[in-house]
Amino acid sequence: MIVMKNIKYIILSIFLVATSCVDPLDATRLDVISEEVVWDDTNLINAYMADVFNRIELVYRPDYGSINNEIIAETSFGAEGRFRGDANGYSDVSGRVNGNSTGHVLSYWRWSLMRVVNTAIAQLSDEESSLPIDYREQRLGQAYFSRAVMYFQMVKRYGGVPLILEVQDVSLDPDQLKVPRSTEKESYDQVLSDFDMAIELLKDKSVGRWEPNLDAAYALKGRAALYAGSIAQFNDRLPLKKDGLVGINSSEAASYYAISLEASKHLMPAPFGTGSYKLRPGANVEQYRQIFDDIGSGNDTESILYQQFSGAGGLTNNYDTFILPRALTEHANWGAAENVYFETITWFDYKDGTSGELLPDGSAKLENNIGANKFYDLEDLFDARDPRFGASVGYPGMIYAGNPAYFHDGVTDPSAASSAGVPTSSPRQNRIRSALAAYKLANIASPVVPQQMGDNELMEIRLGEIYMNYAEAAFGLGQAGTALDALNAIRERAGMPILNTITFDDIVNERKLELVFERHRYWDLKRWRLAEEPLNTQYTGVQFTWNVADNTYAIRRTNNTETVVRLFKPADYYLPIPIDDIENNDALIQNPGFEL
Repeated sequence: MIVMKNIKYIILSIFLVATSCVDPLDATRLDVISEEVVWDDTNLINAYMADVFNRIELVYRPDYGSINNEIIAETSFGAEGRFRGDANGYSDVSGRVNGNSTGHVLSYWRWSLMRVVNTAIAQLSDEESSLPIDYREQRLGQAYFSRAVMYFQMVKRYGGVPLILEVQDVSLDPDQLKVPRSTEKESYDQVLSDFDMAIELLKDKSVGRWEPNLDAAYALKGRAALYAGSIAQFNDRLPLKKDGLVGINSSEAASYYAISLEASKHLMPAPFGTGSYKLRPGANVEQYRQIFDDIGSGNDTESILYQQFSGAGGLTNNYDTFILPRALTEHANWGAAENVYFETITWFDYKDGTSGELLPDGSAKLENNIGANKFYDLEDLFDARDPRFGASVGYPGMIYAGNPAYFHDGVTDPSAASSAGVPTSSPRQNRIRSALAAYKLANIASPVVPQQMGDNELMEIRLGEIYMNYAEAAFGLGQAGTALDALNAIRERAGMPILNTITFDDIVNERKLELVFERHRYWDLKRWRLAEEPLNTQYTGVQFTWNVADNTYAIRRTNNTETVVRLFKPADYYLPIPIDDIENNDALIQNPGFEL
């Protein structure tokens, strides 16, 4: 869903969307436009490929349904926070998906689109084409990139999937079109092979960071190989296995980690690699925020791939509308859609290294020293933490675009509030489940909150992730010193004390801090096979009472934050194969734990 500049013939994109919605695992006609019309005309190819980029959903559609169902769903599933409503993306944390009801909010079973992509690969591979060779290779590389993304999206959800690499002849007998699932290893190998093709074809091509490009291919190759490596390393932790369809033999871990490490080296600067990207300063909240507020600007040295929007009248980014806490006048009906748990606060240590689970002076546990009659200065309690907390989470005292975002549900002295010109309670949206709002991927330098107006870029891949991928892969290869250097580079950038030694738990912890609310943790917990404990825990929220006169707050934990019982079953390391497809294709085998 990456947007390209100067795309013409949008009507064709709409036509393609409307006419390519049939599953090619069925013998259904999908050839919707003759190649004579499309594949000799660069304008039509641009439109065709723009449609592909918009539909592979590397970055989700930033509209309300998508934010609820997909973007915040991953936060809810990863237990960093939750959607403030009760439906869809949040309700699925209750483990209600089973063999009879295989629909899942994060499902990704896109065979009609796979046929569209395979058609592009077949047509753009024609060396007799009259298209300029550089143009044809660029678009072909982007088609391979798109197929790699699609298979990666599927394999990380389902394990091994059918590998359909050519346009199927729908005139054949239906039984000849039934493709069985490949193993999880074979599926990851196909992802890496397609990224390799994309890398070879996109070399020396001038492609912006708003569309599939060489560096994005390296980054996603590194991410995919890291997933495969960890799945192999921790294969013995997987509770349910089935014939290689899920899980990878532990003997394969080192080779995947090596692939991941080499891919990351192409992007990281010296002394780690040969890339030209650089970590920006981030030792305070204002500096760290610029990573996300300056995407695509001349100051941006970290973005590898981001989504671009045209704004009103075109493709709009509504992320700010729903995610930012209510503060602006035009923010009347929405805001603070992603609530943050009390427990998430404690992840972030204080700048001096004091554990985030403690009071600022380290004297006692925070959770045992909050309540209606204990008031704290939030400069000590929150502002003094790792700046990645304040740069990601809105809480009392937050100001953006010159306006305060209030989070309190009451004040100790209404007359003092009146004298100070502040409300006796915040907008309800800012405190429904928990009076903390995740806003990391929004833009607070130039927020756009009216619906269908936003044109701010949305981050997909950045250098901070590459450092964490590199550290984990190096550690998996036994290169502890190299891993420690990369991890400490991330900590130093945030102004946090460096570590003298490194463990796997250090990598797990640093990754959840650096990539919080960026849609990684759910997948990380699953590939590390560490999901049961954190995803079966009931979490709490917070509410604030404000003493306006001395600007201190009482913090109360709330037990009504979780409105369903969280349940992560042994089967849930993978999603179930859609039941309709199994009924239509007897070559497909259901994932373990979901059999009828």
